[in-house]
Amino acid sequence: MNKIRSSGLLIASIVLACGTSAAMADVVTIASGTASGSGVRVITAANTAGSIQHNYGDGNSWQFATFTNTTFTAAQNGSVTQVLPAGQPGTWNNPGNTPTGWTGTNSAAMDNAGARWINYSANSNPTPVTSALYAIPFAVGNNTLATITLTFVTDNGLGSTNGANNQATPAGYQNGGLFLNGSAAQVSYSPAGTGPNGVNGGNPREFLNSQVQQLTFTNVSLLANQTNWLYIHQFNWGSFGGTAFVANITMVPLPAPVFGGIAGLAGVGGLVAVRRRRMA
Repeated sequence: MNKIRSSGLLIASIVLACGTSAAMADVVTIASGTASGSGVRVITAANTAGSIQHNYGDGNSWQFATFTNTTFTAAQNGSVTQVLPAGQPGTWNNPGNTPTGWTGTNSAAMDNAGARWINYSANSNPTPVTSALYAIPFAVGNNTLATITLTFVTDNGLGSTNGANNQATPAGYQNGGLFLNGSAAQVSYSPAGTGPNGVNGGNPREFLNSQVQQLTFTNVSLLANQTNWLYIHQFNWGSFGGTAFVANITMVPLPAPVFGGIAGLAGVGGLVAVRRRRMA
């Protein structure tokens, strides 16, 4: 598997430019539970070798071991994600799971893309209780750098670094929840984000009051002319679970003569890419 090469991260939007001349930028938008996200796959810790059961205070839940190339390959070939039906996830943000039912900070990106709650089962409270790993494919042309903005909400949390309910994650099972192109090294983001003390132990980017969160990574190295994979670890420490997201991948523009030769972005395994051009 190819290793991630990332030269920087900013929690902010950036304006992309190439030299002093105007160039066109390619943007791929992938939203969970929509046509653009139809190629997203998922595996569960309960069905993954090396995983364990751990009690974070809400009963035993299956947790992934340290992710390996084998884990990422399995995720790429996992089951197609399922959209939670109307009425689930109940009291969460967007309780009817409608395309434009998101509220609060960062909800506009979710509403505009029609993101929906998804899970490995068409049930927000399946048995057994388990964490899940989503594999999100996207294809690029000759571009090799990009800005990736991930708008998301997940239950229970993104990554397992700090455990939950004031109980630590066992050694060797800790991760920040985001990976790119099958690297054992997680995507680094800052600030890690923790909930208030006493609220589910302050897990990184934890699902708290159904808040929609956003992370932006700049100057991310992609695999040119290949399928790239973004992975999200839905850390579940008890009962209900689900994830919703919008991933915007903005390609760094190439010089105009080179850009003209790009054939375009291809769909991947059922993935219908929403593509547009915009001036940088």
